[in-house]
Amino acid sequence: MNELLATGQLKPIIDGPYPLNEVPRLIQYFGAGQHQGKVVIAPES
Repeated sequence: MNELLATGQLKPIIDGPYPLNEVPRLIQYFGAGQHQGKVVIAPES
């Protein structure tokens, strides 16, 4: 898998980043299957 990532044949899909305060909504979003790829929560600054 590392080789595929390194050669650009495999590209991760990231949905976000979203702020931490949106987690309740994102749980429903993820549960409904509306997301594309991994849902990322950004740390609060």
